[in-house]
Amino acid sequence: MNDEVLEIEETGLSRRGLLVKGGLAAAGLAALGGPTSAAFGATTAAKIKVAIVTHGDTGSFWSVFKKGADQAARDLRGRGVSVTQVYANNNVARQVSGINAAIASGAKIIATSVPDASALKDPLRKASRKGIRIITVNSGLGDFDSLPAYMVHVGQTEDIAGQGA
Repeated sequence: MNDEVLEIEETGLSRRGLLVKGGLAAAGLAALGGPTSAAFGATTAAKIKVAIVTHGDTGSFWSVFKKGADQAARDLRGRGVSVTQVYANNNVARQVSGINAAIASGAKIIATSVPDASALKDPLRKASRKGIRIITVNSGLGDFDSLPAYMVHVGQTEDIAGQGA
């Protein structure tokens, strides 16, 4: 905890904030494909939809995540990237509905937490089959291999998180 406080004082950015912004940047770059500079130049008129659908709420942890997501959305808006966010407040049915809505809206990337792999397996498989790139955030690393193809996981194992607490 002290390391994180020092890191915030020195850089103005916590490790959690860095993970959130890094994940969204990875999502944006992945959607753009190819070499970064050429991709940005070639797709500025394109509309790229990114959907963030988590099990979280807007409490102390997820408010930091949301702040990073909001900033990334502002930073990428000029590049044709739009970001929608659903925070399901630990309601798995609402999270599934949010993922299905993202698929229906034509999202190119879905960033989601995976608190219940069995409940999210079907909608994530549907997204994967439609060519939607999937990024897991916060939870889901332990289920990474059992779920549809993912690009990346942004987070850490629960064991490591517990050791740091």
